[in-house]
Amino acid sequence: MKVSLTDSEAALGWDKMGTYRPLYNLLLVQATDAPLTLAWEVLGRNNDQGLIRTMMAKLNKQVGHYLKELLVDGGFLNVSDAVWCEKEGVVLYAPPAKVEAAKAEAAKADVAKAMAAKALAAKAAVAKADVAKADVAKADVAKADVATVEEATVEGATVEGATVEGAKSKGKKEKGEAKKKGGAKKTEKKPKSAFRYDSTADAYICPEGKRLEPVSRTKVNRQGGLELPMIVYRASRKDCQSCPEQAGCTSNPKKGRTVKRYEGEEALDRLEARMHEPAAQQIYKLRCQTVELGNADLKEHRGLRVFRCFGRKRARAQAGLVILASNGLKIMHALQRRGRAAQPPSPLDNRPG
Repeated sequence: MKVSLTDSEAALGWDKMGTYRPLYNLLLVQATDAPLTLAWEVLGRNNDQGLIRTMMAKLNKQVGHYLKELLVDGGFLNVSDAVWCEKEGVVLYAPPAKVEAAKAEAAKADVAKAMAAKALAAKAAVAKADVAKADVAKADVAKADVATVEEATVEGATVEGATVEGAKSKGKKEKGEAKKKGGAKKTEKKPKSAFRYDSTADAYICPEGKRLEPVSRTKVNRQGGLELPMIVYRASRKDCQSCPEQAGCTSNPKKGRTVKRYEGEEALDRLEARMHEPAAQQIYKLRCQTVELGNADLKEHRGLRVFRCFGRKRARAQAGLVILASNGLKIMHALQRRGRAAQPPSPLDNRPG
């Protein structure tokens, strides 16, 4: 567990500017048919996983019902929330898994580049310090008398001999580790996507037509205390040992190939199939035209990108006041536009030019 000493309620993580620091997650529910924030919350989290139900509960308190349609980004999506949305009659829209996976890989690459740059800078600083220490050491040796220098030479020879022996030992160790790693290298297994899930029989079918039956159930922990139930499917030992694709499929044919599936994963399959339909893609475009604009306005223009205080209570107060003022201004402007449109034209407007 990592805790911030300045703000123990905040979560430690990387912000969108590439800085590792204490974070609060500002969650917003924006309307697509009006420029209004319908619900909001501030949590000590550095991710959005498993928070769809949390925000729908907040929304239900504000407006008295759940949304009919919900447009979310891939960071919110998980199996249990997709199942919950289907149960409550909420039509969920999210990016297809392949697109979101590509974005995640790109984000990881950006973080890796930033970390590499920081590591290089740290190494350069250490190298400069080592050079300075070496210069000081040379000056000290030059000031020493002959006897001390001779004694240091003898000791240096001893150290050099030990260094040579140490280098030999290290070389042998590295060769042994390289040999061990080379021997432990395994052939990449067939991906899960190569196996077909039969929902009627609740079994997976491998590329060779053999069945993988459910053998155990477990739970996988995710950030934020989220637990996702998972089912493990396993092929029979006999089928794997006699399979011609054994070497490229499983590293343990004595037990049989396994495939893991989240309980309720078929809800994600239905969501992905829906998101490939042109009508669903048109609906999801509303997110960047409305939801993203509202989020950007509050965070970039209204100062909610960074909280100006410590503690979740104060952060919620800041967010609440800013969102209240923003909604009030938008409602006032809408009423002014409506009033101007309802006014009869002025007689001066009908004068000949």
